[in-house]
Amino acid sequence: MTTHRNENYTAASIISLTLHSALIGIFLWGAVETQIEEKPKGNSINAVFVDPSAVRAQANQIRLEREKAKNQEAARLRHLEQNAKKLENQQKQEAKRLEDLKNQRRLAELEMQKAESERKRVNEAKKKALDEKKEAEAFARLAKKQAQEAQVEHQRQLEEKKKEEEALRKAKAEREKAEKKTAEAKAEREKAEKKAAEAKAKQAEQEAALNEMFSGLESESASRSSARGELVHDEAKQWASRFEGMIQQNWIVDSSMSGQKCRLNLRLAPDGLVIDVSTLSGDAALCRSASASVLKVSKFPMPSDSDVVVKLRDLNLNFER
Repeated sequence: MTTHRNENYTAASIISLTLHSALIGIFLWGAVETQIEEKPKGNSINAVFVDPSAVRAQANQIRLEREKAKNQEAARLRHLEQNAKKLENQQKQEAKRLEDLKNQRRLAELEMQKAESERKRVNEAKKKALDEKKEAEAFARLAKKQAQEAQVEHQRQLEEKKKEEEALRKAKAEREKAEKKTAEAKAEREKAEKKAAEAKAKQAEQEAALNEMFSGLESESASRSSARGELVHDEAKQWASRFEGMIQQNWIVDSSMSGQKCRLNLRLAPDGLVIDVSTLSGDAALCRSASASVLKVSKFPMPSDSDVVVKLRDLNLNFER
């Protein structure tokens, strides 16, 4: 822009010099045309007459030309400055447009990064859902198998219970029969009080036999009660083993726990929901890991036998790596 101004000043100087040269030429031309020859008596004097009006007119013409040239130059300079400002504004607008394009590209890159992150998150969620589905299906198969086993066990218990009830019914019938015989014997004894010692001895023998039979029945009832307790204990032990297997399926351990032991106490609701889990003894890290696995199971399947459920509601389990 400075170069353009210097060129403009040079052009103006050339125009000004040209006009001044023309003015001087006019002055000289006027002097030649208006020469007056006078011949005085002694010496000859040559005088030059310049017309003031012509000079003023010429000067005014030159001044007008200079003003016109100056105005033209100023207009040209203004036009150049306007073009320069316009070009500068265009450059600013282009720079702004380029900056906007950069910002848009950065935003597009951020959106692409977000989209890629979202795609990865969705894929991970799908994979997790698939893994959970597989785990749930495996657990469902295990639960179905355990339910079938529990159904078989329940059927077996029903059959045993039916046998026990039948045995009790028979024992009751025998007892009633014995009681009837006792009443009959008592009546016979009352009638035979007047009989000889042989009849009394025979009656005593009958009473002794009855007492021995009653004793045998009572012993049999106690034996059956003990067998029932052992059955409940064994079934509770089997269910505890199943619980341990379910816990170990969700158990997360590392090499630092190798060789460690832990004993936990589980408190369960009647439906198998975990109410509380506490550490009784053992390695702290191993117990924390086992407790987390118990809470992950959350709810254990329970047997239909209420006596077994009572034993499982407050349960101590041992874990070892």
